[in-house]
Amino acid sequence: MDQREIQSIVEEVVGRLAGGAVSNGSNGSHAVGPSPVANSAHPGPGQQPALTSLQPARPCPELGVFDRMTDAIAAGEKAAAEFRSFTVGQRNRVIAAIRLTGHAFKERWAEMTVQETGMGRREHKLMKFNAVVDGTRGTEDLTTWAQSGDHGLVIEEMAPYGLIGAVTPSTHPVPTLLNNSISMLAGGNTGVFNPHPASKAVFAEAAATLNREMIAVGAPPNL
Repeated sequence: MDQREIQSIVEEVVGRLAGGAVSNGSNGSHAVGPSPVANSAHPGPGQQPALTSLQPARPCPELGVFDRMTDAIAAGEKAAAEFRSFTVGQRNRVIAAIRLTGHAFKERWAEMTVQETGMGRREHKLMKFNAVVDGTRGTEDLTTWAQSGDHGLVIEEMAPYGLIGAVTPSTHPVPTLLNNSISMLAGGNTGVFNPHPASKAVFAEAAATLNREMIAVGAPPNL
């Protein structure tokens, strides 16, 4: 992925977070509307509801939020079958969207985490967001091993495993989601998460927002 492609991804995601209509590269113009879950914990592009009206988590299956684990697993397996064929370049586009969305919403999600869980300090949460979004390695960790000799050539490349299950703590629910998602998706895998009950509202909002932005750059639903 060259600098021009990276800049294109940045412009697309920033445009969506601002609530505008932007090009998605392969499908032409992409008009972004409000969240499909009205009056829920999931904000639409550019919408960040007041934290004083923090609402409980609600299902939003079209954006990766389910109230039954069996449904989440089924959706994740379907996404895994499609995502498995994505090229490294396509994975990079999805990961870039995750990083940009993490930075765009980090202040809100840090404050929400403190308010919902009653633990920690906002400034410490922001440090965790910055470390995870900027420091989690992506496809650059994928290595190819090759050996040649008298009897031919052997090449080993890392392949996707499939759907990975994960749980997240109440202390840093969204940074854990961001870190795990970048790592899983870089390898061509998908994930299903079970958040700590004490942080399910902020986690549900983050999961829905990330799904929306990943879909907008060409990812299948429910990664």
